[in-house]
Amino acid sequence: MEMSMSYGRGGSGNATTIFLLHYLTWYAAVVAFIIMSFRRHKEIKQSKSVFDFGMYSKYSGDFHPAF
Repeated sequence: MEMSMSYGRGGSGNATTIFLLHYLTWYAAVVAFIIMSFRRHKEIKQSKSVFDFGMYSKYSGDFHPAF
């Protein structure tokens, strides 16, 4: 069974359904990527009132004597 996509230029069947079924794996991958990105964003989001001094430091580094 060959899926022919007419994309609204006439033809048999519902072109939208055929298009969605043909690219279903891509849509599933995009949805999974967006969900995982949102979860990661929530995981690493820093509260405005809390500062983790173990992760950040006021140490600005060593300066080379030539400067």
